Amino acid sequence: LATETCFLLILDITNGAPKYALPPQVPGRPFLIYWNIPTEQCSRRWHVNLPLQKFHIISNHKEQFRGKKITILYSNQAGLYPKFDEHTNVPSNGAVPQNVSLPAHLNQLVKDIKKYIPHEGFQGLAIIDWEEWRPQWVRNWSKKDIYRRTSQDIVRARHPDWSEKEITKQAKLEFDTAARNFMTESLKTSIGVYPKALWGYYLFPDCYNYDYKKNFDTYTGNCPDIEYSRNNNLVWMWGTAKALFPSIYMEEKLGSTIQGKKFIRGKVKEAVRAAGMSGKKYAVNALTCQWPFLFQTDFIHSIGEAASLGGDGIVLWGSSEYSRSTVRKLHVKDLLDKKLGPYLVNVSLATQFCSKTLCHANGRCIRKNPEADVYLHLKEDTYRSVVNRADNTLYPNLKRKMISRDRKILKSDFKCQCYLGFKGKHCERDQKVGRCLTIITFVVRGT
Repeated sequence: LATETCFLLILDITNGAPKYALPPQVPGRPFLIYWNIPTEQCSRRWHVNLPLQKFHIISNHKEQFRGKKITILYSNQAGLYPKFDEHTNVPSNGAVPQNVSLPAHLNQLVKDIKKYIPHEGFQGLAIIDWEEWRPQWVRNWSKKDIYRRTSQDIVRARHPDWSEKEITKQAKLEFDTAARNFMTESLKTSIGVYPKALWGYYLFPDCYNYDYKKNFDTYTGNCPDIEYSRNNNLVWMWGTAKALFPSIYMEEKLGSTIQGKKFIRGKVKEAVRAAGMSGKKYAVNALTCQWPFLFQTDFIHSIGEAASLGGDGIVLWGSSEYSRSTVRKLHVKDLLDKKLGPYLVNVSLATQFCSKTLCHANGRCIRKNPEADVYLHLKEDTYRSVVNRADNTLYPNLKRKMISRDRKILKSDFKCQCYLGFKGKHCERDQKVGRCLTIITFVVRGT
């Protein structure tokens, strides 16, 4: 089943002290779970009902792919995006950012936003998915080198007497400048249409910590040093976006391995670092994707890792393959009922309890040490799943209360990240905060 699943989280750990976070969209629930898989045909066509609400999952109306909770705009749905077709290399909209009319693009962008997000006062996640080129010359390697060659051709046509060194230098300047303007103005225009939505670009920031493919046994999960420097040069994006969506997709090779855990930590830590560059107070949203879940360990390394680092929630994100047949729908329902759903509720309830216990419900819990293998989980003797005989589905037994042992563990391993308007070690004091928060979101997505 070629699909993908994604998770949303908030992290805000800079210089050892957590910054303010935005209060959760649902009061009292610091870790929210969103469904963004187009499964609207499951019930109508295949008579397979997914018990989303029972597992604390928030979805668009009728489980549609686009709605008031979350919407993704692809390159053909967000203005006049310049690109080459990835299969035919046929150019469109000028092919490179310095060749497109920015006013015409922004005008079309507004029309597209209103077309694909026709919800007055939209406040959900708004993810712009532009992947064909990167806004930094140096990062357009491999198949993306066509954008560098085309930029050089444009300069060469104007200055046939220039040396290749001069041509490359000018082409780099023109591409980087145009790319920055194109993406910055696109964000500003999008925010102008829906100011309360969480706008950002999928894949940013990236850590490029993929060296596990060559050095699996000695893999650390850290980003290469040069990538820290390159991300420093994208401060204009971190300061403009209301959300960042870096990809932390964990491919099958990393499933149920320590390397997989290190991979996700490296991505998240770099996103947090980027969040601190704009000079603003940041509540960091992280959107991650993972499919398939192989074992319980994969839940912990993805969802558990996200929540324990201060996750605001998760978004389960997949393709229409989920709705193609009864067999596939039953597979998704079985996974949700027996494995994923109970774990989601466990983590959701643990984050609620920790928020109330440590932070007076005025903040969320985050690890004191981001590298520690401690998680916001309810113990088996505190939380158990029981079978509902009516439909043979697993549901949580919530009658038992957290015991003193669990409270001691929380206080030992976690600290509070206060919501905007509260301060103190345990978020026990009110305060007036005049500065705005920028929300930064991580993305991990399958192929």
